[in-house]
Amino acid sequence: MNREDFERAKDLDVDGYLLKDAYIEDIIYAIHVVERGKKFYSQEILNINFENNFLNTLTEREKEILIEIGKGLSNIEIAQKLFISENTVKKHITNILAKLNLKHRTEAALYINNILKFGNAV
Repeated sequence: MNREDFERAKDLDVDGYLLKDAYIEDIIYAIHVVERGKKFYSQEILNINFENNFLNTLTEREKEILIEIGKGLSNIEIAQKLFISENTVKKHITNILAKLNLKHRTEAALYINNILKFGNAV
């Protein structure tokens, strides 16, 4: 999925947008929804846009750290890679978890990897 394609479709006021791997049942349901004069967007698209709104609350440094968490790097490894102290990394991670309403770094790793899996820029 290309987020820019979806944004362009929204700007053109399309009535429906499905991912190419949608199940036939979803396609039929979407057709019925659009026939009734409503809009239909795949849930995956809506989830990603919702998640991206949360990502916009992060600073650029927090986004960098979140990506490194997604790669499985430890705090020390992140600190060395970004040329900052381990305490600074810890502080950023605390902020990331609070802003994204996550409980621990594993959730953060899953969160960012899910977003990146769908080809969205962070």
